[in-house]
Amino acid sequence: MHKSTIKKIIGILAAITVVMVIGILIKENNNKDNNDNNNVSEQPSTAKPVIKDFAALKDVTDKCSITKYFTYGTSFCLEGSVTNSQITGIEDMSLILRQAYTEPDGSIVSDDLYEFDVFYTLSSDNIFFSSYESINKGIYLDNINEGEYCMLLKITFNDSSYKYLTLNDNTSENDICYYTMTKNNTNKKIDIAFNEFNSQEYMSFNVTPSSLPEDVYDIVIDPGHGGTDSGSVNGTYYEADIVLDYSLDLKEALEAEGFKVKLTRDGSEDKDTPMAYTMYDTDGRVNVAGASSAKYCLSLHLNSNAEYVAKGGVQVYVSCRADAAFAKILADNIVSSSGTILSTMNAFKISDGVYTRAFSQSDVNESISEARAGGYEPYNVTTDTDYYYMIRELGGIATNAYVDGRKSTYGANLYKNSNMGIESYIIELGFISIDEDLNHILNNKESYIKGIVNSFTSM
Repeated sequence: MHKSTIKKIIGILAAITVVMVIGILIKENNNKDNNDNNNVSEQPSTAKPVIKDFAALKDVTDKCSITKYFTYGTSFCLEGSVTNSQITGIEDMSLILRQAYTEPDGSIVSDDLYEFDVFYTLSSDNIFFSSYESINKGIYLDNINEGEYCMLLKITFNDSSYKYLTLNDNTSENDICYYTMTKNNTNKKIDIAFNEFNSQEYMSFNVTPSSLPEDVYDIVIDPGHGGTDSGSVNGTYYEADIVLDYSLDLKEALEAEGFKVKLTRDGSEDKDTPMAYTMYDTDGRVNVAGASSAKYCLSLHLNSNAEYVAKGGVQVYVSCRADAAFAKILADNIVSSSGTILSTMNAFKISDGVYTRAFSQSDVNESISEARAGGYEPYNVTTDTDYYYMIRELGGIATNAYVDGRKSTYGANLYKNSNMGIESYIIELGFISIDEDLNHILNNKESYIKGIVNSFTSM
């Protein structure tokens, strides 16, 4: 190549290099200017920000005393009192959930966001009130929207005026950390606690979205009996085996609907384990259920009272302190789906297919005699204490659970004093002692399970 041509090429390349370097320098300078501008815009504003203010107790100076509070299933219940000297000419009472804080701009969406009925009685010195008549029909927690709230007692007077009272804690209960039933694969966490603002005590509700922790469930299923306790028997058929088979499939069916489900036993227990006496062990059926933090328990069983009934049929047992509406739904849905019948047995019956059993006075007397013979202090059992332990012991303080280990035959219910009770139902699928009923149970498992599942999906 000619020397003059080479020089021209070198000159062109040098010019291109200079242009590229200048371009890079210009771009870097522009980036620096942009970054400087960004840094300027990110500087804190000199304007004073609006700070949310605690507004729930605005103009509230009076107080009432809370003597008991708990959850049972999805229901929140509390009891309390207010002195008569504070109140004259009362027309009505209600519980209010008021927005705890103002909006970021200082505004209040609404003073009273939720209002709930209160049941109350008047004495010469006090007004006693509660949020429930049945322990599973208190304040329904799952419908409360996300937010921070303060609960107040609202008293309306004869002249239509009203006043608010804060709730003061006069209990020994723990704070409540409640998780809603799973719906559309979502849950909410509701923290209920007593707090203080400007030396004024109040009850707070904090509702936030949250998935269920690893150890929290929607439903716990209790396959009755197990180990050396076979339950009732008909030939080669054992109650413990049949209800376990049902429970495993019921768990799977409920999980397919999105519910989180726990079993109190899965069949892996040693066949030599005397489970009739280990139910209160740490890994026993009662304490496994209590540890689940579930809202509902279904304890599956088979009946064996052929001498008292001509036919078999379904029975659903509910707490004597609870409303029986859901028990009726369970019984009717099982019958509708499976083609079985409602039991005709009359003992402890409160409506077709629905039963409840509390301690009778003779049961109370027997419990006292047994304690004296065994050398331990009698349990605090009354005629409104549930007789069946899988209903009573899972309810905690709501159902007067009492097994604390004083009777040497058993261990202790670790959740006896819990203020977060599990709403428990015993489902007697039918009578193993009646061949026709047993055959129907053995051959229609899927339809029985469908009836139970439909009861929860239609809630």
